[in-house]
This record gives sequence, C-alpha cells and structure tokens, in this order.
Amino acid sequence: MHDNAPAMAFIGKLGRSEDAAGSEFAPPDLEQVVEDLLRARISRLKLPPDIKPLFQTRMRTNTRKTTSAWCVWVGLLILVNTVFDPFMVPQNTIFLILTFRLTLTACLLAASYFVSREIRPRYTPVYLGLPCVLAVLFAGIGGLATHNTGVLTSYLNNAMIVGCTAIMFAGIDLTFCLGICATCLPLFALFLGISSLPVAERLQIMFFDVTAFLAITYGRHVQNLILSRLFLLNMRDEIRDSAARARNALLSSIAYTDPLTEISNRRFFDEICATITENTANLLPVAVCMIDIDHFKKLNDTLGHLQGDRCLKLVAATIRNNLRSPSDIAARFGGEEFVVLFQNTDLNAAYEVAERIRGAIMDLEHPNPGAPAGIVTVSIGVADLHKPPIAIQTLIANADEALYRAKLTGRNRIST
Repeated sequence: MHDNAPAMAFIGKLGRSEDAAGSEFAPPDLEQVVEDLLRARISRLKLPPDIKPLFQTRMRTNTRKTTSAWCVWVGLLILVNTVFDPFMVPQNTIFLILTFRLTLTACLLAASYFVSREIRPRYTPVYLGLPCVLAVLFAGIGGLATHNTGVLTSYLNNAMIVGCTAIMFAGIDLTFCLGICATCLPLFALFLGISSLPVAERLQIMFFDVTAFLAITYGRHVQNLILSRLFLLNMRDEIRDSAARARNALLSSIAYTDPLTEISNRRFFDEICATITENTANLLPVAVCMIDIDHFKKLNDTLGHLQGDRCLKLVAATIRNNLRSPSDIAARFGGEEFVVLFQNTDLNAAYEVAERIRGAIMDLEHPNPGAPAGIVTVSIGVADLHKPPIAIQTLIANADEALYRAKLTGRNRIST
C-alpha cells in the first residue's frame, strides 16, 4: 500500500508520553490512511497491517482482564451448580458428574491464571477453546449417563451458554470463534442424535443452538468493527494532537530562540528572570555574567557583516559549550552582548565559568583586525545576590557596571 516505515515509527510513539507523541509530526500518509478508513462503511472496515498491531496492543489489557474474569465467573458457576445435581441425577452418576464439574472448573481457573499472567499468550485461544469443547463433551456424556433426556437437555443448554459467552466476552479472534462453533455444534448434533428425544425436539434444539452460536458470533464481529472504528477515531485525535504539539513546540522555539546564534533570546531571558523573582526559595545565591565582544563594530566595519554574524555564532556556541549544566541559562541580550544567569551559584563560581568562557573565546583565534591583539576577545562583568528578595534588574545593572569597568581597564578581562 505504501512505505510503512515512517508510519510504524510514529505509531510506536502513540499512546506513550506526550513528549514522545509530540516530538514529531505524523507521516502525512498515515493520517490520510486513517481518514480513508473512517470514511468507509463500518461493515467493510479492515485495519491495515501497519495499524492492526497497535489496535491489538491497545485492546490487550482490557481483553486480558475481561477474559480472566470470564474464566473465573464460569468456573465458579459450574462448581455452584453441583449443589443441584443430587436432586436431578441418579446416585450412581453423582461421582461422574462431580468429576466432570471439578475438571472443567480447574481448566477454567488454570486458563484464568495463564491469561492474567500472560503465560504463552499466543495459546490464549487454546486456553479458552478447550474448556468450551470440554463443557459440551462433559454435558453430553454426563447427560447420557443419567438416561434422563431432561437432564441431557439442561446440561447441553448450559454448555451452549459457556460457548456463547466465551465468543462474546473472552479475548478470542473471530477465526477461533468460528472454530469453537465448528467444533461444538457437531458435538451437540452427535449427543442429540444418540439421545432418545423425539426427532422434532432434537431438530428444534439443534436449530436453536446453531442460531444462537451464529448470532453471537456475528455480534462479536460487529463488536470488533465498532471497537476498530472507535480506535481509529481515537488515533485520528492523537495524530492531530501530536501535530498540534509539534507546531506549538516549533512556534515556541521560534519565539524564544535567537535565529542567528541559535541560543535563547532576550524575551526568553526576561521571562526566566520573572519566574525567578516569583520563586526565590531555593535559588540563592544568584549570579549574572554580562559578556560583550570587544571592538565588534570595528570587526563589522573591517570584515563585513557576514563575518560579524559568523563571529556572533562562534561566540554564542563557545558560551553555550562552556556552561556547567542546563540550569546555567545563556541568552543573547542584544547586539554583541550576551548574558548568563546562574542559580545557586556564588560570585567565585560564576567568576570561574566566566574565565573559562573568556579563555575559550581567545583560543578560537578568530580574526578581528580592529582589536589590539588582532583576534576576537570578550569583556565580562560578574555580579551576584545573596539575600532576598531577588531583584534581577538590579543584579543585571550591577553586572553591567562591572562590564563597563572591564572595558575601561583595557578589555579582554573580567570585572566584579
């Protein structure tokens, strides 16, 4: 149908955390496939191979719980019905009937355990199909052993209920549902044929059993189609939500990132500062470094603005690469000025980072014919605050004054 590698990559992320699903756009063809499936008539709905595994994964948890509960419920009902057997069957068959009931209950409880623990899940249809077949066998053999057509009919009806509820509620694929029908109905016909019931009554019971099994199987088929459609509707919503989150993330990146240097911009820095002002509990001490490229105007005038832009990119990358951790926030403050905000950092620690940045920029040896050393250097002003309240604007003003002193005393240096 189409190259499904991008679709499978995206499908694998659906249903996880919001970050995972929103980290990229859905492949366009996947959304179109989902839309086409939703436009189709529900009677013709068929999930394609690249979507069906996710549907099965989504349904597995609920199916496992429902199937396990069905096994326990039916097993207990079969066991409770033992109370009524002494009033219905001859004494010489009580032990046989009790053995059948205990065996069937044990099989159902074992199936519940295997399903709930996901022990060899590929054999789940066998775990559920075997009790259904045994229910018919035990009902037929036990009913015939009593030589009572009323008991036989009652037991076979109970076995039919076991099979029908398995088809409707247990986690079996439609193929295995048809398999249960194809196995149980001939057994019903066999036991009814052996019985001494009148022919008309046999045909009536068999007609009822066949109709019930086929109707329940068709109901299961319709249920699966409805669940598939609901899954597709949910998947379409997830794809759209994922695309919306990705677009919002892109817009946020554009809004808070300086397009030239690819680090945070002044708007982002101001919003972070506002947040810090409101949340002062565990942030002190706070330090700021104001960084200015020395003689940047001369570089622009001598080498041109393209080289000036290249210089800004290199300086921004060097600042970013020499920060200690993501909690150190670097931003382009304006023009050739950059700012670094440190949380839980005193003046000495901030000074060490500033010195590392200054040295790394010198090591670039990027040419600046207008500078005394002939290469790009920076001047840095550092300031900190130790006591609340945190007045970020005052802190920035102090760092700016320190930067001014660094320029007055010869540039390519750090001042506090």
